[in-house]
Amino acid sequence: MNRRLFNIKELLDKMPSEANRIVLFADAYVMGSLWRLGPGEEIYPHQHPGSDDVWVVLKGEGEYWMEKDTPPCRLSEGMVALAPARHAHGVRNTGKEALVFISMTAPQPLDIEPVEGLADKNTEKG
Repeated sequence: MNRRLFNIKELLDKMPSEANRIVLFADAYVMGSLWRLGPGEEIYPHQHPGSDDVWVVLKGEGEYWMEKDTPPCRLSEGMVALAPARHAHGVRNTGKEALVFISMTAPQPLDIEPVEGLADKNTEKG
C-alpha cells in the first residue's frame, strides 16, 4: 500500500544533519521529496528538460538562483518556488539552521542538466 500521509518532523529526526533527500512518493507521473540542507550547503544550479519542479519551503532560508539574467532572491519559510521545464534553479542555505523543503517534480522520468555560471555570479548579501 502506498503511503499518503507523512510526518515531516519524524522524518527529519531520522535524517542526518548534512545535505540529504528522502523520496516521499514516486509514480509514473510525479515525485515528491523532502530535502534538508545544512548551513552553507547547496543544490547546484540545474534544469529539468521535460519536468516542472516546485519547492515548498518549510523551514530556514536560502539564496535561490534562477536564470542567468535574474538576480538571486531570498527563499524562506512559507515560500513556494516554481521552476518550469528548461528553467534553471538551485539554492544555497544562507541561514544558521537547516533549510528544509518539499520538492515535487512532474512529469517523470526526471532528467537533470547542470547549468553553469549561476552560483558564480554576484549573490545577495544577507
